[in-house]
Amino acid sequence: MNQRVVSVSRTEPDGLPRIADALAVAGPGATIVLQPGVYREELRLIGDVTLTAEDGPGTVTLRAPDGVAVFVGGGAVTLRGITIAGGSDTYPAIQVSGGELTMVDCELRADGLVGLHVRGSHVEVRNCVVESRSGAGLLLEQGMTGTFRSSTVRDCGGPGIVIATGADPQLIDCVVTGGQGPGVLSTRDGRGSLVDCDLSAVAGPAVAVEEGGMVHLRRTTIHDGDGPGIVATGGAPVFEDCLVRDVGGHGVVIAGDADPTLARCRIEGTGGHAVFALGNGTGRLVDCRFAESAVAVLAFTDTATSTLDKCVVEGAGDVAALFDGTAGGTLVRCEVRGGRTGVLVRGGADPLIEETLIAGCVEYGVQSIDGARGTVRNCTVEDYGVAGVRVTGARLAVTDSRLRGGRHGLVVAAGGHATVDACEIGAASVAGVLVEPAGELQLRRSRVRGGAAAGVRFAAGSRGTLSRSEVFDNGGDGVLLETAE
Repeated sequence: MNQRVVSVSRTEPDGLPRIADALAVAGPGATIVLQPGVYREELRLIGDVTLTAEDGPGTVTLRAPDGVAVFVGGGAVTLRGITIAGGSDTYPAIQVSGGELTMVDCELRADGLVGLHVRGSHVEVRNCVVESRSGAGLLLEQGMTGTFRSSTVRDCGGPGIVIATGADPQLIDCVVTGGQGPGVLSTRDGRGSLVDCDLSAVAGPAVAVEEGGMVHLRRTTIHDGDGPGIVATGGAPVFEDCLVRDVGGHGVVIAGDADPTLARCRIEGTGGHAVFALGNGTGRLVDCRFAESAVAVLAFTDTATSTLDKCVVEGAGDVAALFDGTAGGTLVRCEVRGGRTGVLVRGGADPLIEETLIAGCVEYGVQSIDGARGTVRNCTVEDYGVAGVRVTGARLAVTDSRLRGGRHGLVVAAGGHATVDACEIGAASVAGVLVEPAGELQLRRSRVRGGAAAGVRFAAGSRGTLSRSEVFDNGGDGVLLETAE
């Protein structure tokens, strides 16, 4: 006769000794009540059933000798208050290949390949702990769906959570900590979201995205890891209102063909760059704040072309924002503050800096050197020590911009070519514009005024033209042409 409630006990005479025995007599939708103890079994579940620990979490352990402790192939299965131990080098501790699994107040201790493997099914996990010292914590794939809420994945020998092949889980108020691999890996079109989660103490990247991964993080904190915070080498992940802090590597790495979106995020206290874009990485970073990096806060190299919009970059070292290699990239409506140099462009890089405030730099607001190009458009550069813009061995276009203060507004050094159009340069403590030997300047439709010495000074051996410009109210000559004699 099928029963609705079946008791399992290894000690009580009125209970069945094995869970498998209870499953054999339980009817559809039955509840199997487990008395305290350790049950050494491997369960194969294909119908509606609930397994619950009579005395609550920590009192019942289901231990598989060497393999899958729980296999769900169909039906609606619920596990409540049970500790599950199992797994091997080739099998997970729990595998869900059909039906639906609900886990509440459970602890999963995996010893092998993976803790929980969900393939093309649905799971609901709440208030659970997953530990997998030899492998991954969760492997979610093949279009699975479900929700993990208020749960912890910890101390994994591999990735904490792998989301792959169209899987779309939702993780809410979860913790991932203490893993050796990535905390979260989104790959091969893995989707899903993490909301109000915490990722910490992960040796590899806290979040890794590759091969079409599209994971979405909101209000999630990444902190205190040895490696980088986020590494995207492919895919189009989204990060909103997230915090990355106190990580040993870079805060965010954008590489390969990755196209991430970061909105209203903060990256601070990184051992490397707050943002490091390389390869063909693109992406859009909007209304973010980057600070407290051991090296350049932003670094774009190779052919990266990421865009920063309405971001704040706070530098404390030699450079706040670096464009290198043949990188493009755009800073628009941003603030760059601090650093010995605010923005350094070198080695063939060609960025666009537009509607941006660059201020508080020890020496230079913008430096363009070593064959670089670039455009500074409708920007304000102020409160710098030496020069607002310096061009050496490079070409730079500065249009519709304001350079205020410092020893010089603009310095064009040897091999430099600056085209300045519709700009205002003022309040220099020496010359407003200094063109050094072998430098070249084209100044059009601009004003140079309020300097303590010459307005525009051409050193011997320099070249340049001034057209439709005004040079006035300076302490020395308006335009000073020096010769070699």
